Amino acid sequence: MVEMLPAVERPAIEETWTTTQRAAFRFAFAYLTLFLVGHFNGFLEDMPGGARLAAGYAKLTHTAVPWVGAHVLRLDTPITVFTNGSGDTTFDWVQALCMLGVAAIAALAWGIADRSRRSYDTLHQWLRVAVRYSLALSMLSYGMVKVIKLQFPFPYPDRLLERFGDASPMGLLWTLMGYSRPYNVVTGAVEVAGGLLLFWKRTTPLGALLVAIGMVNVVALNFSYDVPVKLYSMHLLLLALFLLLPEMKRLAGVLILNRATEPVPLRPPVKSLALHRVGMGIKAIIVVAILGQTVTTALMADASRGDRSPTPPLYGIYAVESFTRDGQAIPPLLTDSTRWRRVTYSRSNIVSIHMANDAIARFSGKDDPAAKTLELSALGTYRFTYTYADATHLTLSGVYMDAPVEVSLRKVPLTSFLLVGRGFHWINEFPFNR
Repeated sequence: MVEMLPAVERPAIEETWTTTQRAAFRFAFAYLTLFLVGHFNGFLEDMPGGARLAAGYAKLTHTAVPWVGAHVLRLDTPITVFTNGSGDTTFDWVQALCMLGVAAIAALAWGIADRSRRSYDTLHQWLRVAVRYSLALSMLSYGMVKVIKLQFPFPYPDRLLERFGDASPMGLLWTLMGYSRPYNVVTGAVEVAGGLLLFWKRTTPLGALLVAIGMVNVVALNFSYDVPVKLYSMHLLLLALFLLLPEMKRLAGVLILNRATEPVPLRPPVKSLALHRVGMGIKAIIVVAILGQTVTTALMADASRGDRSPTPPLYGIYAVESFTRDGQAIPPLLTDSTRWRRVTYSRSNIVSIHMANDAIARFSGKDDPAAKTLELSALGTYRFTYTYADATHLTLSGVYMDAPVEVSLRKVPLTSFLLVGRGFHWINEFPFNR
């Protein structure tokens, strides 16, 4: 005889929703579906037959959104479609507006065609499943780059030399976050934990609450420091609030009104206890595999380009002690735009030459420690040889700007910068705020 779960069987009669609840659900269903389809459109390309669907969706949005911008909003500048790391381009904002409009029209038409419907309980449950898993996957990747500390690298040499007032608001936030590994781990752990809890119905309220708390902080930072991920972070917060909405009355009763609350019946997709357990076991295996892949990918990235990646031999900040061009010593006049003042070598092999007048020329560096050669590439390529006088002094020789140069460099200890050398103190007899 098949064992049953009588305590969690679906009720024979579903609760009747109010007119407002039905209208709100239709709009929420339409809008969230549009967002989820767009958000995971890239994943379709890796699925059998998905490439055509992904291309069709991209073609539709890339045609419709610029048209709306030109003919409905009458924007002065035509909307162009491009990818540059910003999620808050004109295209993105107009696309969100289009989604709102389409969702409103769809909800209105749906309401007219389905006026006799008493509730959308089953459809609501399926939408919650889609939102739970989508948000969970997003939060795992969103949080893991903080736990492993990939998103915010430790301040690189150029950042340490930059004047505080010259930093952009986003650059200031990246320095703040990049300085502290513990803060990254804590904030990332909240996001990862919230994401993991969303994989199970029983823990969804707690997971959604953790995600909402974490994303309120992220949204506040994005708006406060002008980080161009405002739309995306707001949508993640919206997904968490959507999952929390049915639990708000119970949470308010326990946390605010000091009232007892009743358990919510959990409705498994199957009534057989054996099949339910098999499904839970399969889900656990899949979740562990996803988490393992996420962690492995982040660790590999950290080892290749993160704070734990190998430090290039020339990494650091160098002060120019002497600069000779065509055999003549060039004095460090503050008006000279060609005389070198400092040189920095970053972990990503970016070489910056700081001129005496504070102008900066940046290059892609290629160092060969065995041959003691350094190649700088930008619009042109410059090749230098270098020799060490001791552990902190070296000399570069080569041709730069069509003239032979010889540059004597002294490596500056990074700990000489207060931000790096100050460290952490359990005891502070006086505030050290500089």
